[in-house]
Amino acid sequence: MLPEREPLSWSTRMQIALDSARGLEYIHEHTVPVYIHRDIKSENILLDKSFCAKVEVVLQIFYFLTAFLTGIMM
Repeated sequence: MLPEREPLSWSTRMQIALDSARGLEYIHEHTVPVYIHRDIKSENILLDKSFCAKVEVVLQIFYFLTAFLTGIMM
């Protein structure tokens, strides 16, 4: 059984949302070829000890698409 914890503050929750949005913006707007996540859910948002959020991306699919579209195997 998990110990009781304090709920996250609203500022921490907003920072998680902002980090997640920035991560999605990056993979949608700045990757070549463009990558659309298509499976964003709470299980795909990773948090470090400081509650900094990272968007989990299935890199095998990304590398496969890159190799397929460019003809270069990574």
